[in-house]
This record gives sequence, structure tokens and C-alpha cells, in this order.
Amino acid sequence: MTKEIIEINGIKCEIDAREAVQINTYKIGSLVKVLKKEDYSDSYNVHSGMIVDFYNFKEDPILVVACIKVTYDSADLIIERIGQKNKSIKLVPMQEWDLKLSKENVLNIFDKKIAEKETELMESKHKKEFFENYFGKYLKDVEKIKSIHESEGK
Repeated sequence: MTKEIIEINGIKCEIDAREAVQINTYKIGSLVKVLKKEDYSDSYNVHSGMIVDFYNFKEDPILVVACIKVTYDSADLIIERIGQKNKSIKLVPMQEWDLKLSKENVLNIFDKKIAEKETELMESKHKKEFFENYFGKYLKDVEKIKSIHESEGK
């Protein structure tokens, strides 16, 4: 038996190297855990994801994974493309015992974000209308006076 000692975050584990090799089969729709190295940092985060497409390029086949990043008050959907040359992302199958996301909670977070953006849009439209109605009149008068002075000066 070939035994190997590996260390994971300071925890030493003895494994049988012949049995440690894991080959995973993925298909579109497979649920996965995504380990991603954060930009500009040496830290990694784990996100839940689903394989949504496969690009069968001859030189570098690519798995397309939709990842959901959920925090206490935010949710974001990110599309990751994982190929041989992308070393900052790793995949493992999601296990039955993995914590499942609450669909209702994630949808509520997205609805809240949409409502905030719609309010922001309405405020911007109101500011534009206010500017056109009040400052627009003043600016038209300034343009008239400017053109009169320019024509008198010629």
C-alpha cells in the first residue's frame, strides 16, 4: 500500500495514494462547489455553482459555470469559464450534505436589489426633469445672450 502524507491548512492526513485519485464526471446541470482565487489577493473563496455549458475547443475545452455568491445582504450571479489555462478556479461535485442555498432568500435579495435600482432610476429621471425645467430655461437665456454679444462683437 502506497501511503502519502498531505497537509491541508496545517492538518496532516495520511492517505492511500492509490485510492486518493478522484475522477469526476460532469454534465450540463451538474451542481458543483467552485474554489476561486480572489483577484489581487492570495485568498480563496468557495461558491455554489452549476455547469451551464461546455465549449469543446480542441486546444482548451472550457466548462461554463454559473456561480452564486451570497452574503448576508447581497447576492450576485457570476459566470466563470474554466479551462486548462485557468489555474485560479477549481471544481468539485456538490455533495448531498452540502448546505443548500435557499431559493426564496436569494430571490428576495435580488428583488431588493432591483427595487433599489428602480428607485435610483426614478430619482435620476426626476433630477433630469428638474434640470430641464428650471436650469434649462436659464441656460437657454445664457446661450441667447452669448450669441447676441458674439454677433455685436463681429
